[in-house]
Amino acid sequence: MRYLFLLITVTFTSFAFGQRYTKGENSLGNPILTDSASTLFIPILYNEALLSSNKIAAWGGYYANLIVYNFNSDSYKKLFSTDTYLQLVSLPATRHGFVTANTNIIKLNRIFLFVKETDTNKSGRIDENDASVLYTVTPTGENLQALTTGKDHVISVEVYGHAEFALVQFQRDINQDGNFNFKDTEYYYRKLDLKTLKWGKEIKI
Repeated sequence: MRYLFLLITVTFTSFAFGQRYTKGENSLGNPILTDSASTLFIPILYNEALLSSNKIAAWGGYYANLIVYNFNSDSYKKLFSTDTYLQLVSLPATRHGFVTANTNIIKLNRIFLFVKETDTNKSGRIDENDASVLYTVTPTGENLQALTTGKDHVISVEVYGHAEFALVQFQRDINQDGNFNFKDTEYYYRKLDLKTLKWGKEIKI
């Protein structure tokens, strides 16, 4: 099977083009075609009241959840059982939605997401200094799996499709305070085998 991969970051511009929302209610963003034969991901946007509260810092384009819609069976489900703070990192490239097809883009049958699950720095809200956990899911919304624990902060994913592996960059929590910022100066990479989802050794100075 051949698939196309593209690294993207979803920003708050999606809010402007999605459904209008009112205080106290979440709303739906623009559908994203993830599998041309069957599936759309529909972002659930956070409501205005939550964004203006201290529960989450208004930055980074994080979604509350994703609806996985199968347009063949006219059925849908939420990707996560409870709302969280997630960001799409990669999508298969298509001629629709946010991504343009490109034959030079590496091939992959996998979507990556950054998810902030916990207020690791105990600030009282989810913010940019909390750890991001790396998740993966298929373009049809199956086999959702956390690949990291949140002990270290995931910064980036670079995929090398020809060799079927990804290089993931981490930031280590040096002082173990759960707050990932400029004081945590230790970074490292780890190889992720895209077939087995097994991790390689740390690559560091």
